[in-house]
Amino acid sequence: MRRYQQYQQAAVRKNPGKGLLTQWLPVMAQLLTRIGVVALALVTVWAGVGLYRWMDAPVQAVAVISPLQRVSQIELESIVSSSINGGFLSLDIDALSQALEAHPWVAKATVRRFWPGRIEIAVVEEVAIARWGQHSFLNQRGQILSIDDTGALASLPYLSGPDGSVQEVMGEYREVSELLLAQGLKVSEFGMDKHRRWHIGLSSGVSVWLGQDHALAKVRRFLRVWVHELNARKEEILMVDARYENGVAVLWR
Repeated sequence: MRRYQQYQQAAVRKNPGKGLLTQWLPVMAQLLTRIGVVALALVTVWAGVGLYRWMDAPVQAVAVISPLQRVSQIELESIVSSSINGGFLSLDIDALSQALEAHPWVAKATVRRFWPGRIEIAVVEEVAIARWGQHSFLNQRGQILSIDDTGALASLPYLSGPDGSVQEVMGEYREVSELLLAQGLKVSEFGMDKHRRWHIGLSSGVSVWLGQDHALAKVRRFLRVWVHELNARKEEILMVDARYENGVAVLWR
């Protein structure tokens, strides 16, 4: 056995390079593996960047898929053209939606991408339900719309009130107009003055004064008198004062 061990030691001494090669082979294999992984990663990144650049080509078409009444397709396309800040993929959809919603007639805008280069826009237009003051309009949420009157909105009810009273006036108007409409009476004017005194103007030309408090209760009282007494003589009525607790006063033409 001793002679065999001596033979092995002698063989190692005669061929020392073989031992070093055996030691370095695993290290070299690991190094080559890492180099291969890095190279593959670089190739993948390079290919990904190239693919992204190819897919991020300029937008080719813009389509508005919603029916429009108050805002034109040309206006929307102009907003899109001035707001596009990237290609098909890098386009900031949220920023473009906000730019569209900045238009006074656009309540909500949705922008979607369709490969390979088409942008579709769907908008919900604002609905003006009343005039406010001299130059503004109100939407269904009681928000002021700063838009130019084209004349088509001149027939909308005229609402008015002190500064900061928009929501209060709108809330009262909704309830009052529903009560009156149920009896065939249409509101053409509604609001309160600087002393917070409520008044109604009917499309028939009759004015109704309600005073400061309990506007709905006074409207109901007015309607009871209207149905039983005043409706038959409505052409003769100029103004109704409903500020009293037990009845109304009538100013005849």
